[in-house]
Amino acid sequence: MPTRAQVTPLALAVLELLHERPRHPYDMQQVMRTRHTDRLVKLKAGSLYHTVERLERLGLVEVSETERSGRRPERRVYAITPDGRTLYREYVTDMLATVAEEYPEYPLAISLAHAFEGETVRAELQHRRDELQQQITELSEANDRLERMELPRRYWLDIDYLRTMKRAELAWTDRLIGELASQRIDWPAPGTKESQ
Repeated sequence: MPTRAQVTPLALAVLELLHERPRHPYDMQQVMRTRHTDRLVKLKAGSLYHTVERLERLGLVEVSETERSGRRPERRVYAITPDGRTLYREYVTDMLATVAEEYPEYPLAISLAHAFEGETVRAELQHRRDELQQQITELSEANDRLERMELPRRYWLDIDYLRTMKRAELAWTDRLIGELASQRIDWPAPGTKESQ
C-alpha cells in the first residue's frame, strides 16, 4: 500500500471522482472546477495528468477503456481499483476523524507582528479583512450556483465549511482591528523597552 506522502490531496480528489465512476483526466478537471475542488487542492492540467499516471503506477487506478472521437487523440478512461477504493476509504475516514496538526501562516504572522508599528499591523489587517470579505462573497456565489444546479449538498459541504471558517476569521480580524484602533491592546513602538 502506498505511503501517505505518495497520496497527495490532488490524488485523493482524483480517487473521489473515480469512486463515482470511470473518467478521463479532462473530465476530472472539468468536474473539479464545477464543484470548486480547486479551492481545496492545487489544480493544474499537467499535475492532474501526472497524478493520474502516478496513481496508475501505484496500482490505485487502471485504464478501463480508450476512447477516440474523430481526429482527436485517444483518451484513456481510468477506473479506481479495489486497492484504490480501500486506500481512499481509509484515508478519508482518518482525515474526518483526526484533528491534523496544521501550520497555517496567519497565526504565525500574528505571533510575529509585535515587531512592527501598530499602525502598520492595523493597515495590513485591513487588507486581509478586505480580501476575506471578497473570498466570502465568492464562496457565497459558488454556494448559490451549486444550489441552483441542484447538485446534492453532500458534494459541496466543503464550500459551506470554508465560508464558515472565513466568516469566523473575518469576525476575529475585525475585533483585532478594533482593539488596535481603540488602543485596547498596548502596542509600544518596536525597539522600545516596553516592546520587549
